Amino acid sequence: GIGGAQDGVLFKLSADFSTLLWSTFIGGSQNDACYSVKIDSSYNILIAGGTSSSDFPNTAGGLNASYLGGKTDGFVSKISADGSTLIQSTYIGTNQYDQVIFVEIDRWDNVYIVGQSNGNMPVINAAYSNPNSGQFIQKLDPTLTTIDYATIFGNGNGVPNISPSAFLVDVCGNVYVSGWGANILQATQLNGMPTTTDAYQPNSPNGFDFYLIVIERDAQSLLYATYMGGSQAQEHVDGGTSRFDKFGVVYQSVCGGCGNNSDFPTTPGAWSSTNDSQNCNNLVFKFDFELVPVADFNLSSVEGCAPFTLTLDNQSSDSINSVWTFPPQAIVVSGGVNPTLLFTDPGTYEIIISITDTICNLVDTAKKIITVYDELELYLPLDTIVCNSFTTNLLANSNGSAISFTWSDDPNFSNVLNSGPMDSVISITPTQTTTYYCTATNGWPDCDLIDSVVVQFVDGAMELQGDQTMCYGDTLLLIAENLLPGITITYEWSPAVEIIGDFDSMVTVSPTTSQYFYVTGTTNLGCTISDSVWVNVNYIDPNTVFATATPDTIPIGATTNLEAFPNVSGYNYTWYPPLSVLPPTGQSTTAQPEETTTYLVTIEGDGCVFNRTVEVVVYEFECGGVYIFVPSAFTPNDDGENDALFVRGLNLLEVDLKIFDRWGEMVFETQDQAVGWDGTYKGKALDPDVYVYHLKAVCFDGQEELFKGNISLLR
Repeated sequence: GIGGAQDGVLFKLSADFSTLLWSTFIGGSQNDACYSVKIDSSYNILIAGGTSSSDFPNTAGGLNASYLGGKTDGFVSKISADGSTLIQSTYIGTNQYDQVIFVEIDRWDNVYIVGQSNGNMPVINAAYSNPNSGQFIQKLDPTLTTIDYATIFGNGNGVPNISPSAFLVDVCGNVYVSGWGANILQATQLNGMPTTTDAYQPNSPNGFDFYLIVIERDAQSLLYATYMGGSQAQEHVDGGTSRFDKFGVVYQSVCGGCGNNSDFPTTPGAWSSTNDSQNCNNLVFKFDFELVPVADFNLSSVEGCAPFTLTLDNQSSDSINSVWTFPPQAIVVSGGVNPTLLFTDPGTYEIIISITDTICNLVDTAKKIITVYDELELYLPLDTIVCNSFTTNLLANSNGSAISFTWSDDPNFSNVLNSGPMDSVISITPTQTTTYYCTATNGWPDCDLIDSVVVQFVDGAMELQGDQTMCYGDTLLLIAENLLPGITITYEWSPAVEIIGDFDSMVTVSPTTSQYFYVTGTTNLGCTISDSVWVNVNYIDPNTVFATATPDTIPIGATTNLEAFPNVSGYNYTWYPPLSVLPPTGQSTTAQPEETTTYLVTIEGDGCVFNRTVEVVVYEFECGGVYIFVPSAFTPNDDGENDALFVRGLNLLEVDLKIFDRWGEMVFETQDQAVGWDGTYKGKALDPDVYVYHLKAVCFDGQEELFKGNISLLR
C-alpha cells in the first residue's frame, strides 16, 4: 500500500474474469477508501470515495487541490483507460467530516457526486435545497475544475441522515438517491425528510427506514420523495447491493424483517410476503418513479377477418397524456385512453402511440402492426321442426367467399358428412333431433366461421314434471312445459275424474290414491306427444300427530322437553318461537321459556305438512328466606310422627345442613334434602336437649341463603 491503515484499489479484469489486466493503489499517507467507479464515453475511469490524507494525489487546476480539513474529505478522480495516468483529481468537502459515496456520469460526461457532510456544504446555482442538511449533490464539469451546481438535502439537523445505497442521473438529467437512515450508523431516528404529496409513504413508519428522493435536473425542484419501510423492523443494507437504471427504476436489496417481523410492504403475487427467518431476512423491491416516459400498449388480437374489431389497452407510463395515431382506414368505435377500432377493408395497418415527458421533452413511441384478411360469409338453412323422419338437403352458402366447407353432426367435426372440401351440400335422413355443424374457411384460420342447423323432432318438445308426492286431501299442480317456443301445443289430461282445475298446460288434481296422470299434446303441425307422471298419495292419521311438553309446568329458569309425533326418520320438525328452543329443528328438543308460552311445531314428511301446538306454563318459584324452613323441635320416639328433622323448602338446588350439640361437636351433617336427622349420633340416641344448626341453601336461580338457629330434641 501507499500508507495509512488502508488504501483504495482500482483494477481491470479481462471480460471473462480470467486475467488481471492492470491494478493500482489509490490514496495518500493516511486512510483512504474508494466507494464508487464509473467509465465515461472516452473509457476514462471516474472513481470516488473518502480520504484522511492531506497528500492524496491531485493535479493542478482541479476544483480543490488541497485538503479541506476535518476528519475526512471526499474525493473524485479521473484516471486514463489503461490505469497509467491520473488525468484529474480533486478534494470535495468542508473543514468537517465529508465523504463522496457515489459518482455518476451523464451522456455529456458531466460528473455527478452524492455524499455526506457534517460541514457547511455550498449551495450553488440550485433552486432546490434543504438548508443545514447533511447530504450533498454536486454536478462538476468533465474536467473536474468547475461546479455547475451544488445542493444539499435532508431534514436540516446539520448531520447526515441516510447512508446512500444507490445513485442515478437519468437521461433527462434528473438525480435519484436511495438510502437508509438510523439503525447501525446513528441512533437518531429518521424523520422530517422532505416528501411529496404523491409519496408512497409520506411519513417514516418507525424511524429506521429507507428514503428515496428525485431532484429535477440542475436542482430546479423536488420531483418525488418517499419513505419505504415497515412499522416494526429496522431496515438497513450493506453497500453495493442496489442499482438504478437510466429510466428511473431502483432495484433495492434490503436487510429487513429483523426480529422475525413481516411488516415490510409487499405486492400481490410476491415470491414471499412473510419473513420465514428467526431474525433478519433479505428483501428486494423494485420502485419505478415513472418520470421517464415509456410508451406501450397491448392489442386484443394482431390479425383477423374483416369486419375486424380491435381493442387497444394503453400500458404507457402516462396513459392520460399519450397520443394515438391510427391509419385512415380505421373507424374509431370508442375513443379515450383504451380505444376500440373497426377495420372493414383487408390490409396491413400500423398502430402508433407516443408520449412526451414534460420535464425534458423526451418522446417515447410504440408501434404495432395488425393484419386484416378478406371478409368470410356463411349462411345455412333455418332450424326445422318435424313430426317424422324425412330426407332433405342442407346447403352452405358463402357467396363465393369460402374455399372449403366441412359438414358434421359432431361439434368437434370428428364425423365428416360431405364428400370433399368443395362440397357445400349434404343429404340427411334424421330419425331423431340432430344438430348439423358446418365450417367455412377462406384460407386464414383466424377467419374460419362455424354455424349450425337443428332438425328438431317434436317427441322432445314437451316436458312433464317428475314424479310427485303429496298428502291425502291436498291439491297438486301438474305442469307440461313447451320446450319449442316455435310451435303451438294444446293439451289433454286424464283421468278427468281426478282433475279439479284444467288450465290447458296446467291442471290441479286431488287424488285419493296413488296413480298415474297422463297428458297428450297436439302441435300445430298435427304431431302428437304423450307423457305421464306418477303421483304418490300418502295418508297419515291426524290422531297420530301431536306435540308434548314434559313437564308442561315449570318454574322460571327451568327447562322442559318438547317432543313432536309421529317420530319418523326423514321427517322435518320446526319449532316456533325458536329463540328459547335448542335446537329448534329436532323431533325432541329442549325449551327454556321465560313466560308461559304456546309452542307451534311444523311437521313435514311424505308430502304432508302438519302444525301442532303445546303450552308450557311458567310460574315464579318461591325459594329463599321465609320459603326455607327448619323445624324448631322434633320427637324421635318412633311413633311415626315427627320422628326426623328435615330441611323444608321448594326449588332448592343444594343444601348443606350441620347440627351441633351445646359443646360445639357436630352430631349430624347432610347435603341431601331427602335425608333427615333421627336424633342419633354414631348410632346412639341423644338425650333431649337444645341443639344448634347451620344451613346453607342454594336455589335453582343461584341465590344462596345462610341460616342458623336452635332445635329442641324432645322424647
